[in-house]
Amino acid sequence: MLPLPVCEKDKRKRAKEVEELTETTQEKHFTQDDVRMQWLMMCNRMPAQMQAMATRMKNMIPTITTYPTLEVVVGNSIFLQQLQAILGRIRDFYGQRFRKWQHRNCNFDWQKKKS
Repeated sequence: MLPLPVCEKDKRKRAKEVEELTETTQEKHFTQDDVRMQWLMMCNRMPAQMQAMATRMKNMIPTITTYPTLEVVVGNSIFLQQLQAILGRIRDFYGQRFRKWQHRNCNFDWQKKKS
């Protein structure tokens, strides 16, 4: 077997380093700032027909209660039902961002805003 050219070795070595760094980063617990940033990113990427919902969601602040449960305070029961309808989409989005999210029973605790 012929040795690889130096540039190919470097590319493979760098790719392996990036992969290891990504795995290490994804294995750590996510923070409140991570959760908030991903929430806003998710809202910004929602389809055009869901822009009204996305705008309302941007004003919500998901909070880590007991890791990995997130609490989100919702303004009214109608909006709560709308959010529950897209819960799978929200979980999928977070699952793509945080590997630990996929390996645990991660919950969203929707709380109705107290008057």
